[in-house]
Amino acid sequence: MLKVPVCVEGIKLEAVVDTAAQVTLISDQVYHKFREKPPVIKNISLNTAGRQMKLPGAIIGPVKLKLGRVQYFEKVYVAPIEDDIVTRFRLPTETSGQSKFATGSITASERNNSNVDG
Repeated sequence: MLKVPVCVEGIKLEAVVDTAAQVTLISDQVYHKFREKPPVIKNISLNTAGRQMKLPGAIIGPVKLKLGRVQYFEKVYVAPIEDDIVTRFRLPTETSGQSKFATGSITASERNNSNVDG
């Protein structure tokens, strides 16, 4: 399991990287630590891999995420999960003057040199 240091709304965390994830998910406990909570966009029910298992959750945003020196905002899902944050690991990039997202990559040396500021 790959973990990377991230900063979410000023809180330093270790994010589990899930390259197959469709969304970035934070735990409800992390959400309750935010000083200023991003607004709830929609209350949802998340389907899990188990038989007819569902988790109550919400979509919130925009949420400030920082990985190394890169800071961006996106909508995230909140649910009662064990890990603090599970991310699909997408980084913003600029192309032709438009903000686009690209799948990020990381190497062991980059991970060891990451600098996460609050």
